[in-house]
Amino acid sequence: MPELVVELIAALVAVTDGMPRILTIGDGAALPSGPFVTAHRSLQSGLREQVERQTHHPLGYLEQLYTFADGDRLLGEAQRVISISYLGLTREGEASGDGAAGWRGWYRYFPWEDWRDGPPACMPALLAALRRWAQAA
Repeated sequence: MPELVVELIAALVAVTDGMPRILTIGDGAALPSGPFVTAHRSLQSGLREQVERQTHHPLGYLEQLYTFADGDRLLGEAQRVISISYLGLTREGEASGDGAAGWRGWYRYFPWEDWRDGPPACMPALLAALRRWAQAA
């Protein structure tokens, strides 16, 4: 039976000057996260400590969003991964922790959601790919 690995992930979202923003680490490559540490009194307190250490951004409201625990979420054959995600609504501030933390535009990661100037440029290719996928199902 594979070893169980539990990770905690935070999606910290702010709206600044009318634009949605998300706090990332690794120069925008990842969300703040870390392993579940049993020394903490709760999942949320463990996540708070890790995120504040990684980003130097104080956390306010956090809500457990979703748990990803499908049986095929494996790290090799020896470890099964359970990811517990949280959503934090906050205000954008300086982020200067370890791992090149910084605020990035939401639409950088979800360009199909940006309809401010009409349909996004990626829509024709995205719709074509979705049609091919649906026809193959």
